[in-house]
Amino acid sequence: MTTWSFASSPWLILLGAAVWGGAAWLCWQNATRRGGKAAVFMEALRLVIMTLLVFTLFRPELVRRIERKESPQIAVLLDASGSMTTRDVRGGSNILTRAEWLAARRATNFWKPLEKSGKVIIEDFSAPPADTNFNAQAEAGTDLSAALEASLQRHKNLRAVLVLTDGDWNAGKPPLLAAARFRETDTPIFAVGVGAEQALPDLVLERATVPSYGLIGEQISIPFRIASHLPREVKTQLIIDAGDGEEVKKDITIPAGGQLQDAIVWSPRNVGEQTISLRLPPEADEALTDNNAQQFRIAVRSETLKVLVVDSLPRWEYRYLRNALERDPGVESHCVLFHPSLGPGGGRNYLSSFPGTKEQLQRYDVIFLGDVGVGEGELKESDVALIRGLVEQQGSGLIFLPGRRGRQMSLLNGPLADLMPVQLDDKRPDGVVLQNEVPLLLSSVGKGHLLTRFDGDENRNDDIWKNLPGFYWSAAVEKSRPGSEVLAVHASMRNAWGRVPLLVTRPAGSGKVLFMGTDSAWRWRRGVEDKWHYRFWSQVVRWMSHQRHLAERAGV
Repeated sequence: MTTWSFASSPWLILLGAAVWGGAAWLCWQNATRRGGKAAVFMEALRLVIMTLLVFTLFRPELVRRIERKESPQIAVLLDASGSMTTRDVRGGSNILTRAEWLAARRATNFWKPLEKSGKVIIEDFSAPPADTNFNAQAEAGTDLSAALEASLQRHKNLRAVLVLTDGDWNAGKPPLLAAARFRETDTPIFAVGVGAEQALPDLVLERATVPSYGLIGEQISIPFRIASHLPREVKTQLIIDAGDGEEVKKDITIPAGGQLQDAIVWSPRNVGEQTISLRLPPEADEALTDNNAQQFRIAVRSETLKVLVVDSLPRWEYRYLRNALERDPGVESHCVLFHPSLGPGGGRNYLSSFPGTKEQLQRYDVIFLGDVGVGEGELKESDVALIRGLVEQQGSGLIFLPGRRGRQMSLLNGPLADLMPVQLDDKRPDGVVLQNEVPLLLSSVGKGHLLTRFDGDENRNDDIWKNLPGFYWSAAVEKSRPGSEVLAVHASMRNAWGRVPLLVTRPAGSGKVLFMGTDSAWRWRRGVEDKWHYRFWSQVVRWMSHQRHLAERAGV
């Protein structure tokens, strides 16, 4: 049914009618007095205009009434985002997660009274995918805008929305835009908060990332994140227990009401599937203690890593590196020595020539390139192309160990140029000779890196590096290349780009590349024999080969 409706007040309508009546009387008088068709037409036109003007002042509206047979709809939106796993709702003697509390309310059919006013529709929103891991689920955001927009689009007879959520939006578009659309349709939105306004006093081991596999003797770095809801700073320990009778502990300091992100190092001692646990000792004022620990499964394997060392002269670094690799029970090493005057070196584990085919080279997990380059009696262009393919496509590691002959300068115009982690000064191919001994200085990245970790405590580890014997020669490095990580620098030499980087890593396709700009790591044996020298190269080989073995385990 369609009717006219006037928004003006009755007094205004009466006044308009009186004005119109007066205007009509005047028009009639003028038309009668003047006579003639022209006068009658003009007065009639004037009356029509006055009629339309008065009608407009009445603010007329054409109202069409449509009777709907379906019931009005009321949407109840329940938050299912990752933050609903937070435990901060006290339920008697227990502390429930927000999701558990909401599930209990849902079981009571709390919306039953609303069914008297219309059809109630229950919907969850912002739920993470079912196959998402626990850590990712906990970080899944709350998209209020998407939930409101979807509800408005799906339900054409929506009359009200009730939202039960634990907080503000932290994903998607701002919900104000969706709320404006609800206002246009005169549909109210009601919100009910879930959870405590303030977090319960608690320490939470929120995340720890343990690899799926490891090797015997390998140092495995386990990043973790701890959140504190305590009003004070906490000095405690993070403990790793692998069930072998020996615990690994790391002293940590957690800021009041803040977060700590760090890593702890663990070295597996037994082969096979193992369950390791990370835990924090409970604090006296914690409301919850069962979120201080996490357990993980890891497969520990005993594998022999294949290493190829290529050099030109049997310098001290080459000799001690070869000894370190041969004495490592987890390493099988082969050497190619391109002696410039005597020809290829021979002996146990020596190769008469470089493995010049893809099938021969692909067995190696790590390749050391010493003071050797491309040229007669050394590597061929096809050899360095094979090395690049092995690193980028098969995940092997490549280590540059330049020397005083400067032969690695010949690699800068070939396939390995893009893999070099640093930019070398081609005007000084023979490097920089020093009169006084200079140590390597760890960078901020190097202080926490696996390659440079000789002790689990960063301060003690830094002291070890400061006391290591230094070097008298280094490669002429200008700067690190973009995308590289500088682990250690020249302690006394600077240039326009800052301290000269000497220990630098860089990802290359599926593999890794390491640049060691000195040939004096063998001097670390002074006073301690093989302790730090063997330890360093053992860590390097295992870290460089980890990506390749991880890909093999995944079937790549």
